[in-house]
Amino acid sequence: MSQAKKWLGMSPITSQSIQGDTNNAVTAAGTTITTATDLVTTQNIVTTATDSQGVQLDSGIVGDWQMVYNATNVSIKVYPWASAAKINQITAGNAMTLAPQTACQFFVASATQHVAFLSA
Repeated sequence: MSQAKKWLGMSPITSQSIQGDTNNAVTAAGTTITTATDLVTTQNIVTTATDSQGVQLDSGIVGDWQMVYNATNVSIKVYPWASAAKINQITAGNAMTLAPQTACQFFVASATQHVAFLSA
């Protein structure tokens, strides 16, 4: 059952607040944490990028999550929300490489730690 069906009777805005929003056409940019495209939605589908361009996760609060799907044919970089934060065991401020046609779900474990779950 889809999440939207579970929220029957609620307004569309309330349902979207609970299950998150989607950007189906993210364009990756830059090659550093400061020049990468900021992600502001829960589900993010990167449709435009050149090799090694990047996106940057939102800060969120503990328990929040964001999904990034790389729908391009090149690898992209996914940066943590700040240079003091890290993704899994990667050095703080450095990016995780997301291969073409793969997705990753990022959970905020603390103010400085994202935990990433990569698709096959």
